Amino acid sequence: MARRGRLPSAKASAEASAAPGLNLMDLPGAILESILLLLSHDEDALVSSSPVLFRKFTAVSYSRKQTLAMFRWLSGGCRGAQAARLYCTSQKVSIERPLGLALSMQGACLKKLFFWMADAPIQLTGSWLSSLSRLQRLNVTSRSVLLGSACGQLTALRELTVRCGRERPSPDVGKWDAVYWSPNTVIVQPGAIPQGLTSVSFAFCTLPQLPEALCAASGLEELKLNLCAASREAEGCQAPLLAPILTRLTALEALQLKRLVLEQQDVAQQLWRLTKLRKLDLTDCCVQPGEQQALCSGLTCLSCLTALALAGGVWRGNLQAKPASLPSVQMFNALLPPGAGDQPLPVVSAMPGLQAILVSASSLLGGSGLLQQLQQLPELVELIIILPPGGNMRDQVVDGGARRLVDGIASLPALQHVLLLFADEEMLQDACFTSTGDGLTQAGVDSDCVLFKEAVGELFY
Repeated sequence: MARRGRLPSAKASAEASAAPGLNLMDLPGAILESILLLLSHDEDALVSSSPVLFRKFTAVSYSRKQTLAMFRWLSGGCRGAQAARLYCTSQKVSIERPLGLALSMQGACLKKLFFWMADAPIQLTGSWLSSLSRLQRLNVTSRSVLLGSACGQLTALRELTVRCGRERPSPDVGKWDAVYWSPNTVIVQPGAIPQGLTSVSFAFCTLPQLPEALCAASGLEELKLNLCAASREAEGCQAPLLAPILTRLTALEALQLKRLVLEQQDVAQQLWRLTKLRKLDLTDCCVQPGEQQALCSGLTCLSCLTALALAGGVWRGNLQAKPASLPSVQMFNALLPPGAGDQPLPVVSAMPGLQAILVSASSLLGGSGLLQQLQQLPELVELIIILPPGGNMRDQVVDGGARRLVDGIASLPALQHVLLLFADEEMLQDACFTSTGDGLTQAGVDSDCVLFKEAVGELFY
């Protein structure tokens, strides 16, 4: 029987092996609230005898009183924290001064900071930032974020994530709905990006253009833009202007331009300068007519490219490229939207060294000849298949589709592993769909069955 369960998370494994810590999120809500109220009277009492206990912690506050109590505790009793996750509410009262005082007291140890506040803007300014001399990862989530020039003093910072909203799974598999927190504006002042930064991610943000301050990070290796716009009021929500900043980030190895409207930008002309690029994700991007093919043809200049995602409706699967013109690509996300399952993927012939590919089950069961294309790939060792929800998929499986899918997969000469992704828990428990995994096991093909939402974050990055 095919294995079922969750994919092991590299991030979770890393945290599990870190120094022991108390996660306040594991406590019942009533106890957590009582502790935070207690801290407002005597913050030292909880931590003075066990400083190691709070080397890694999570704290949640539900009121201004609890938020201020948390900050007093951080500035008074807890001095050994290496990783902190703070979920706060300000209730329209400025917390910049107590926040700065609280975090500055952690400067000697703090390496990771996750700060979440949905009801007020976050402004990271002030000289206190220089005290965070060992901070390596900073994750800020708020309705509006200002990165002041003082952020450039975070000399040890390597990863920066800014979010002005969140996402939740959509009823359509492979899709996510965005929840924006107005006004979701992000301001990056000159000098705000430290030179040693290697990874930057903006999500659900309003940015007129890529911040010029990014050019200060000469070793920037990873840049992610997810559902960002130059202006939410503008028709079509055009993406932030990429030129000329993108072409100056010549050290980039991973670029994600996901769910962006790029109809007024010549992306192909900008990518050819990024000669070190190894991973490129253009999932669900909207580009101007004709740009799809120009972009695909231009990828041949990226000699280091090993992972490519051209998933979503705009690509439609009919991109052309010269055979063997993308010899370095090893991982390809070719997930097409519902209704496009029978369309060909001629671009696959440009990737003779392909080792892993993500497709939908309907693409393999359709008449496009994709399965025959995959049979011509001598190095294809992993196949990732999404089984989309809906009656059409069930009809295909019931009508002999499961047997044809198993037989087709088993015919791939070098295949070593199959990962079946299910849209929801109901499908994962449905014998009609899991029969595919059971059939693969009987055919001697190693396989796993997991939920799509549990695997999607680990498939490409």
